[in-house]
Amino acid sequence: MRPILIALTSLGLTLGLAACAGDRAFQSSLGPSPGPATSLQPQVAEGLARPPYTPEQIRWSHPPETFTAMTIQGLGMADSVQETEWIESDLEGCKMRGVTVLADLTPVGEPSIDRATWRELRDHASFPALSTEITREIVRTEAGEFDAWKYEMELQPGVITRMWFDTATAGAPVAVTVEEDGEVVQRMSLIAHNRRAL
Repeated sequence: MRPILIALTSLGLTLGLAACAGDRAFQSSLGPSPGPATSLQPQVAEGLARPPYTPEQIRWSHPPETFTAMTIQGLGMADSVQETEWIESDLEGCKMRGVTVLADLTPVGEPSIDRATWRELRDHASFPALSTEITREIVRTEAGEFDAWKYEMELQPGVITRMWFDTATAGAPVAVTVEEDGEVVQRMSLIAHNRRAL
């Protein structure tokens, strides 16, 4: 196992154990699970494609101390991993700590702290309806196999972006590719997470 995956596995076990009490308290304030994202959500605004999740589904999947790790690969750039931890979660939104590290665990820049509402996170998946094709398919990453909604978009001529959104947990896509003139120029892939299942 590569060093970065050993470190992430250790992080996941530590966070999972530490989060138990806080997770139960947070989830008890939300009521029952909103259910898996096996149907697309209502259109948010005219001209936009239907989103994969509601704000409530995203909130359910991200109690405090949730984490995700994504590999980032692209032409002309060093491979890296983007790690995000939810350090606070409440009914309105969340606070996230993000850091990007190279394959040898060297940090890239300073860690960031960002606050967002659940609606703002939902709206990250807002794409023009006329430029977006949505289908359902299985996608595999180092984090496992996912039954996903695939969003395929041509937002500028010759550039195709594909995003796969898990139906069992809500949040950022588990895989992303960007293709220019038939060549994949960037790829992102989930390698570790502890998001709460819907």
